[in-house]
Amino acid sequence: MEVIIEMAVANGVALETNGHRDRLDLPKVWLEEADIRGAWFAANSDAHRVGELANVDNAVSTLQRAGIGPGRVVNALTWDGLLDWMASGNGQTRGIGRSYAGSSNESGASSPETI
Repeated sequence: MEVIIEMAVANGVALETNGHRDRLDLPKVWLEEADIRGAWFAANSDAHRVGELANVDNAVSTLQRAGIGPGRVVNALTWDGLLDWMASGNGQTRGIGRSYAGSSNESGASSPETI
């Protein structure tokens, strides 16, 4: 898991926190380690039917227990925050970001940490 965290941080990839009751991963201990190393996270419901969409609450609770707030969770960012995160080279979306979205701020987009 240490290598996965290291590679996620190095490549700007968010780690998924799965909220499905049969999964509930990543465990708190790895979330805490990933947070220390500067990782980003995504809260996921792992829904396969409409009734499972609320599973995202489990993912959010797991993140909260690990002390990770919404400022490090990509699907909790504002639209502008997400665009800034992508424009800074994260999320494997090289070239997609503020300029792609038609924003007039095409230079020096701030990182989500400064929003």
